[in-house]
Amino acid sequence: MSRLLTKLAQDLNVCDYVDYKIFFRALYEIVKKEHPHFTYILFTEELGLGHSNLMNLIVNGQRKLSRKNAQIVVTALGLVLEKRRYFLRLVELDNSRNIKKRTEILEKIIEIKSESIEDEGTRQQLKFYSHWLHGVVFELVEVMEGKHSAETLAARLIPHAGADEVQKSLDLLESMALIRRDPETEQYIKVQPHFIMDEKIQNLGPVAFHNKMIDLAKDSLVRSEEEKRDISSMTLAVPQEGIAQLKAMVVSFQEQVVALAEKFQSKDEVYQINVQLFPLTAKAKRK
Repeated sequence: MSRLLTKLAQDLNVCDYVDYKIFFRALYEIVKKEHPHFTYILFTEELGLGHSNLMNLIVNGQRKLSRKNAQIVVTALGLVLEKRRYFLRLVELDNSRNIKKRTEILEKIIEIKSESIEDEGTRQQLKFYSHWLHGVVFELVEVMEGKHSAETLAARLIPHAGADEVQKSLDLLESMALIRRDPETEQYIKVQPHFIMDEKIQNLGPVAFHNKMIDLAKDSLVRSEEEKRDISSMTLAVPQEGIAQLKAMVVSFQEQVVALAEKFQSKDEVYQINVQLFPLTAKAKRK
C-alpha cells in the first residue's frame, strides 16, 4: 500500500493544489475506489502517523497537520525537491495566523509553483498574479494619454508604488504581449483588452492577487473619500442548494460590469471591484 500511495502522490502532483487537505482527500478517494476496505485509520498508518483517525479529522478541517507530522508525511509519500517544499509551505500557511507572514508564505508558494511550470507563457501568467501592481498598471496604461513613463504612472497609484516597481510591471506586461510601447509617441498601448488566465494556474494564480486586493479594500475605508467608494456587505441564511445560484448571480453581475466598462469611450480612473461570497458557519454534523 505504501508504494501505491507514493505512486499516486506523484501522479496527483501536490503543486496543483492550494490546500493540502484537498490533496489528501483526493489521494484517499483514489485509493478507496481501488481498495474499498481502505479506511482513514489505515490512511493515517500508511502516512506514518500511528493508529488513529487523525487523517479523517484533518481532511474535514477539524485538526491541522503539525509541522512535525508534515515532515513525516512528505517522507512517507516520497515527496522531494519542489513538491516537498511546496507541501511544507502549504502546511506552514495553514498553521500561520499572522497576516504579513501568511502573505510572505504565499509568495514562496507561488515561487515554488513557478519552478514546476515548464511553459514560459504560463510561468509569466503566474507572475502576473503574484503582485497586485501588474493588473493595475495594465489598466492604467489605457487611462494615461500622451507621453508617459514609469514615473508618471507611479504618480497616479493608490497606494503608492515606486517607479522601479512600475517599470518591472511594464516590462512583464510587454513581454507577455499585453502592452507595447510606441517608439514615436513614447506611449504604452494596450494590445489585449483583457487578461485571460491559463487554466493551469486557476487554482493558485488569483490567490495572492485576491489576498492583496481584499487588504486594499480594507484600507480604502480610511484612505478614500466616501463618495469615491462603495463598501457594503450582507449576512444571510441560505440552503446549501442555493449557493450555486448565488455564485451564478455574482458571475452575471461581473459580466454586466465588464460590458458597461467597455461601453465607455473615455476612461480616466482605475477602480477595483471585489465581490466575496464565503461561509460563516460549518455544516451541521449528522447525528
